[in-house]
Amino acid sequence: MDTAVHLFNLCSIYYLYVFVGYFISQGGLQRLRTGEVAVLTVLLFALICGYQLYAYSDWVDYLVDYDFPLLLLCAMGLLELLRRGRSIFGAFGRW
Repeated sequence: MDTAVHLFNLCSIYYLYVFVGYFISQGGLQRLRTGEVAVLTVLLFALICGYQLYAYSDWVDYLVDYDFPLLLLCAMGLLELLRRGRSIFGAFGRW
């Protein structure tokens, strides 16, 4: 029973990532400037790493997993930066 509940939770989180990816692919974050997205993504990544280090050092062995909300936000920022990749790196020539 525990495995079935965990599998159901994993599938529901997976679909959330799929829907967020679709939202971003349709230009859902176009209102934000590229620099803002980059800074927010780096900040979220630093918070995730800090939280994981704090969890290891103080209370329990908790691994940041797909159900961690900051990870979803960080993934949103990375996907948006990848989507904008051509305009970001276009000034540096072809890569």
